Amino acid sequence: MHKLLKSKSGRAMGWSAIVFLVGLGLAVIGGLLSGLGILELKSVIGLGIPTVLVIIGGIIGFANIESDEAVKMLLVALIMSGGSGVVAYLGVFGKILTPVFTNFIYLSLPAGLIVGVKTFLDIAKN
Repeated sequence: MHKLLKSKSGRAMGWSAIVFLVGLGLAVIGGLLSGLGILELKSVIGLGIPTVLVIIGGIIGFANIESDEAVKMLLVALIMSGGSGVVAYLGVFGKILTPVFTNFIYLSLPAGLIVGVKTFLDIAKN
């Protein structure tokens, strides 16, 4: 197996980790192409990159986040949603990077919502 598909411990990554990497790659590449004016985010695959990222984010939230990672995931979702607006004020770099951070929001917020609900239900059980 290729070393990129192995975790730090040497075990093969599961399908959920691969889905996460695909989503992350799609968010970065799609955002950069959009920021450079090469691609419009909503014109790809009929559904659009944002729709695909929301679906991938939902899959990540259900499959990839364990209870000990819940706080980290919720913090990432909060920071991505709040901090992405700051990037817009960086001039030319902001124009290029804003779509990338917008894609991160599309990817992280559905995962954060699902993890939040799962965490809430775990707390309610106790």
